[in-house]
Amino acid sequence: TDSVTDSVTDTLADTLTEYSDLGPCSICYDEMDNTLCVELGCKHIFHQSCAVRWHQINPTCALCRQ
Repeated sequence: TDSVTDSVTDTLADTLTEYSDLGPCSICYDEMDNTLCVELGCKHIFHQSCAVRWHQINPTCALCRQ
C-alpha cells in the first residue's frame, strides 16, 4: 500500500530526489537516470522502489549494512 511505502521511505531516507548520471542501482543494476532515488544516512543511493523492497526484507543498507 502507499502508506506502507511512505512509512518505509521515511525511515530509510535523508533525502528523496531525482538523480542523474550515478550509474546503476546496486540493488537492481538498472541505471539511475532521472528516476526517483533515495539517499540513505550512510550516503549510498538507490532507486526508491528498490530501497523500499530491500528494507522490507533487511533493514540495513544493501551495500555497507549500516
